[in-house]
Amino acid sequence: MRAWATFGAVAVVLIAALGWRAVDMRRKQLVLEDAVKAKMSQIAAEADKAIDDPTPTSAAAPVAPSPKPSSGANVEAPPPAKLASAGAVYFSGELRPIAEADLAFKAGGRLARILVSQGDYVKEGQPLLLLDDREAQAQLKQAKAGVEAAKAQASMAADAQKRVESLGTSTALSDQQKLSVGDQSRLAHAGLMQAEAVYELAEMNVQNHMLRAPFSGRITRVPSGVGQMMAPGLPVANIVDSSRWKIVATTSLDDGGKLRLSDSVEFTTGGLKDGAVRHISPLLQERSRRVQFEIAATPIAGAILFGGQIVTGLVRVKAP
Repeated sequence: MRAWATFGAVAVVLIAALGWRAVDMRRKQLVLEDAVKAKMSQIAAEADKAIDDPTPTSAAAPVAPSPKPSSGANVEAPPPAKLASAGAVYFSGELRPIAEADLAFKAGGRLARILVSQGDYVKEGQPLLLLDDREAQAQLKQAKAGVEAAKAQASMAADAQKRVESLGTSTALSDQQKLSVGDQSRLAHAGLMQAEAVYELAEMNVQNHMLRAPFSGRITRVPSGVGQMMAPGLPVANIVDSSRWKIVATTSLDDGGKLRLSDSVEFTTGGLKDGAVRHISPLLQERSRRVQFEIAATPIAGAILFGGQIVTGLVRVKAP
């Protein structure tokens, strides 16, 4: 009996403990549910407020107003995008002389004379270099003698034809003989024309032994000394015309469509005072797919410029 009593007491204690634990768990569950409902209500209220008032609740940093440019000289140039919107196209290009040429002889031979030095300013047509032309001069004399001989033969043939024509029908010459005299006269005239052509070629060959300036400019390269053998077509000197310059630049396809010939140009690089668009390529560059154009520019008096330097500025484009 005591055992059953003890067992009953223990059972009652266990049941009571389990009951209190279940009650405690249910109470905690209710508290958690209340907290979740409160949080969901808060989120819904904030969403409704955001819909009614789109202004952000968080304080944003005030945007500083753009500073107005001062009246001083050190005003920073606007970026390319602003320039384009203001009716201008910004560019950066390579400065080159308006004219430049590598010079070569059309004939070959030994260099006999150097008539200019590097850095000399020369005028169009001025002699620069001279090859040994003694052989060419001899050929010219021979061609001239051939012309004189052909002239004599043509004169004799012409006199013979005149005598035949003066005899008229009273002569005993047959028609065949008269035709022969006429053929000899025409043949002599053709020989004279051929001799004159040979003489002209010989004269041109002598001229090809002299290298002349194709335009006025400054010599930038000449051979170091005489005695060298010059090959036909091989560049031996260089001349540039730096009285005017050109800038080779590229721009985007959109800005290229705004360019027009003779558009005025303002430079941000020193040494150039004014310019204008002189050429717009109709073909895009193969790799970059950009528009290439050229600007003719006038240098400021006394300015020191170098071909190959980078020039920047803007093109004042006209409204479409």
